[in-house]
Amino acid sequence: QPYSFDHADQSRSISGVYSTYKGIENNTYDFYWLYFDEKQSSAALMDGQRHTIGTRIAGKQPIKEGKKLVGTWNWDAEAAYQFGQDNFGSAANRSVQAGMVGALGGYTYEDVKWKPSIGGIFYYGSGDKDPTTGQVNTFNTLYPLGHAYWGQIDNLSGQNLLDYGVQAGLKPHEKFALVSQWHYFDQAQASTVLYNVVGAALPGSGNTNLGNELDIVGTYTYSKAFNLQAGYFWFFYGDAINKGPLARSDAEQFYLQATYNF
Repeated sequence: QPYSFDHADQSRSISGVYSTYKGIENNTYDFYWLYFDEKQSSAALMDGQRHTIGTRIAGKQPIKEGKKLVGTWNWDAEAAYQFGQDNFGSAANRSVQAGMVGALGGYTYEDVKWKPSIGGIFYYGSGDKDPTTGQVNTFNTLYPLGHAYWGQIDNLSGQNLLDYGVQAGLKPHEKFALVSQWHYFDQAQASTVLYNVVGAALPGSGNTNLGNELDIVGTYTYSKAFNLQAGYFWFFYGDAINKGPLARSDAEQFYLQATYNF
């Protein structure tokens, strides 16, 4: 309808409470409850009526020798539990019991040339051992910024997913930063169902290995208002995809962008 206003999806609503506490030095604590309700539930999508209760802790700890800053530790960890009802799959009004755990952390060498940094990444989003039972164990990621967590090529969502990763960074110049990540992806539970970045269910082979991804991103910050960024990504598909009906060649993606804030 190009000549009329869009209409809201009246069948879907989300509400909740979010609280942040910063009373402990160098740490931020988040606590939240979210309620998601889709009245027109689909057998092909994770939706239904879901409560999500979670918490997150994030922070940075500077390391000094006298007054000199020599390094910085950083951490960010989150866990959530999900319950409710969903019509996903073959049975209606299935009970939901699902959860997720995510963590990343690292260290930056502040007093070394190019300020190298290194860190680790872990994510677990629960999945179904047996999708034919009366219970749904696959976590619904709701509205995630997917490529910030599960690889920037945007192949996967955090549903039924295990992600082990490492990250490294360099800053050759005060205005230029280079970051690289390697991700190893498995299914949390062996399943013939895969989930793409928007959470749609796709057929898989039943093997758990989804593949590996390498991301390289460079950012040149000319000023607070203007920056340039380029990225190149590779995704090497595993047997969960290559031995199923979605078998394909490995994926590559390049992008170049300019951002101007005013």
